[in-house]
Amino acid sequence: MAIDPSSGSANSQPGYALFKSGQLEDSGLVRIRSGDEVHNRLYRLSHSLREDFEQPDLLVTENIPPFMGEGPGAAFATRNVISLHQSVGVIMSIWDVPVLLVSPRSWRSLVPDNYHKSDENDAIMLGWTAIHKALLAIA
Repeated sequence: MAIDPSSGSANSQPGYALFKSGQLEDSGLVRIRSGDEVHNRLYRLSHSLREDFEQPDLLVTENIPPFMGEGPGAAFATRNVISLHQSVGVIMSIWDVPVLLVSPRSWRSLVPDNYHKSDENDAIMLGWTAIHKALLAIA
């Protein structure tokens, strides 16, 4: 299972992608009502993952850098990065399974030319990247 982290803000929801034997079986969004305090949204993320999904054999999520660009034109402010780190912590704590962290640079290097950015598609790319790296490692 691959999860693109989010704390459920108005503009972003956690994306998920379920793989079986290296094939994509299902993908979508974990819907979290936005507008509440981040700790309430993170609780709902935890609850939804526990209740709506079976325990995977392996969990893949994004390895968010501790700092992302700040200042004019920056994609994320420190506050957003902190919320993403908190989301990753919640995701990693749900199940007692191995966790593979994939860097944004790693999965973005594999996106096709016609890639449409979305939380769901980002989760799919996290999963494909993990599969791609595993296949390279055994080749």
